[in-house]
Amino acid sequence: RTKCRHEFCTECLKASVNHSEHCPICRASISLFSTITIDTCLALRQPKPFYGSTFMQLGRPGKELYHFESPENCYISYSNDPVQWQTDDDSPLSPQKPFLNPTYDLLTRTFTGTIKWDSMIDGTVRWEYTIVLSESLNVVIDGEVKKYDAEDTLRDTSKYLDALVYWRDLRPSDASPYGHIFIQAGRVGLASYHFVHEGEGGTYISYENAPEEWKLDDGSSPPIQKHFLNPQYDAATQTFTGKIDWAPTSFGGDVRWDYTMVFSSTIDKIVQGSVKCFKLDGTTGRELQFGTTRYFHDTLDKVLIYAQYDEAKIEMHAILQARLVSV
Repeated sequence: RTKCRHEFCTECLKASVNHSEHCPICRASISLFSTITIDTCLALRQPKPFYGSTFMQLGRPGKELYHFESPENCYISYSNDPVQWQTDDDSPLSPQKPFLNPTYDLLTRTFTGTIKWDSMIDGTVRWEYTIVLSESLNVVIDGEVKKYDAEDTLRDTSKYLDALVYWRDLRPSDASPYGHIFIQAGRVGLASYHFVHEGEGGTYISYENAPEEWKLDDGSSPPIQKHFLNPQYDAATQTFTGKIDWAPTSFGGDVRWDYTMVFSSTIDKIVQGSVKCFKLDGTTGRELQFGTTRYFHDTLDKVLIYAQYDEAKIEMHAILQARLVSV
């Protein structure tokens, strides 16, 4: 049951949300985080916990980060901010500035806290934060920062989504693609790569949102999940290898694809590698290359461009786009 109180088959609704986060009946905004199963009253998706999270401004990992480690340990990190960011007496900013009196209300998804400065910044010494999160707890969707001078006079107010744009840092915390999805063209299910766990059955290609015209050579549609055979990941070189076997049919004349994927140092994209294709008679077919630019410099051959699916960034982009449309 959705927030607008319409009821659907669970799998049908999940498939619908992949295309549009609007109720198929009334077009109200919906999400799996607030849609419940009727028998248990539990949400179809649970957000990651608030505590233990970090939020980045405009997705930049080193600029004025919000850290919410625990109820008693919440702070702003300035350790990687520009050197010209200084107090009014030209002192450098503290690497970490703790929130005083931090509180988080689970029902309203609202954090409040205070930052106090020993030296003034733009004539202010106290900043009062109100941060409201989306249902996914991935995006700051409302709130403000009020800045006061030493006489307790309000000098400035910065609004979230206007002057301040923050979303959750969902980048891999270790040098492994497992637990993450890599997509092309910004869509999950468009031949996206899903790294669930190591070993057989733990890595697959998703064709859930493949175009209708994508057909195997026997006329059938690709399966929703096509698992890699013999998947291997070398952490030292950050390289994945695996095979896709289409036998007894073929796909575009190919019966087997041999994959080599080399990930970036931060595991946020596939930067090198190839897909070697083999025909029914065992001969080698085309070879596709992974990269970060659309074409090779010396040819017009297209490159496979895959990046980690950043759910928070995509959610923020959709919110900002909707705001532009509504203006």
